[in-house]
Amino acid sequence: MVRILSYKSVILKITFPIGDKYEGEFKKSLKDGKGTEFYHNGDKYIGEYLEGRPCGYGEYYWAQGAIYKGHFCDGLMDGKGTYINSRGDRYEGNYKEGKKHGYGEFTWISGNVYKGNYENDLREGYGEMYWTDGSCYKGEWVKGIQHGRGEMMLFNQRRVNGQFTNNTFIEETPIKKVVPLPKLVQSRSPNSKTDIRARKLQKSGGISSRGLAELNASVSKAISVIKTKMREALVN
Repeated sequence: MVRILSYKSVILKITFPIGDKYEGEFKKSLKDGKGTEFYHNGDKYIGEYLEGRPCGYGEYYWAQGAIYKGHFCDGLMDGKGTYINSRGDRYEGNYKEGKKHGYGEFTWISGNVYKGNYENDLREGYGEMYWTDGSCYKGEWVKGIQHGRGEMMLFNQRRVNGQFTNNTFIEETPIKKVVPLPKLVQSRSPNSKTDIRARKLQKSGGISSRGLAELNASVSKAISVIKTKMREALVN
């Protein structure tokens, strides 16, 4: 029998009544310091202890194949860590009291990826979801589902903005802008710059009365065509 001293740590190998086995440091009759524990259900923990519980950096191996490497507090995953489940899905990020909480990145074995915020083990707040077909969603999440404003990038690279309600996306209808007619197409007055230049040209002998009339007719026709095209553009 090994006597555990209360005033310093000792290294022991001990088997508990339920079948768990521990090898590591003890202090004041409690697991404290570095140690390794083999649980009766097949799980294993390697890491730091504080007052009988995993606390600090550690690695936990489940009998079913899942692995966690990261920080613990009071026996629970707490702080930054990496968790890989038995299927191969991987999470890297923050934990709080054993649950995903804060920023994290989850990569499914399929290749789909989520990057964003978690709360109480669920996607919550802003997050980005990327699918293997090239599409993605950037926006709000509530209790693990897309809910709120967001932007979708479809697999054909088309971007659409809208609102999600319980994972159902409603695309926003784009509003057509009303383009005002430019001053160029406003009606000309007898004293417009075009008429003044034409009269000066006629006075200098460079254009006849008939030529002036033809010039004015051409300008009026051009303005009429511009007006028509602008109206068509507004309608379409």
